[in-house]
Amino acid sequence: MAKNFKVLKDALDATRTPEEQAEREARLAKEIARIRLTQLRQARKLTQAALAAKMGTDQGSISRMEQQGDFYISTLRSYIEGTGGRLEMQAVYPDRCVALDVGK
Repeated sequence: MAKNFKVLKDALDATRTPEEQAEREARLAKEIARIRLTQLRQARKLTQAALAAKMGTDQGSISRMEQQGDFYISTLRSYIEGTGGRLEMQAVYPDRCVALDVGK
């Protein structure tokens, strides 16, 4: 017999300590704040074809790029630059953030 997802979620949440629940909510908020490449392109009011033209590739390549989650930094840099931005990366540690040089 299938149960309502909310009932299962509530039951699981009830087994978590307040600290575990706070950590889970913080992770969720961080994930929600992340943006997918498709959303970034759309926010810049670019079609896949228009972005492909700026990057010197075809629309199919843009579609595949937006579907995958793992690609070269140089590919991501080209995508971001094609949308009018600049790629900056940093390593985040508990005691500091370190800017990484991802230059061409």
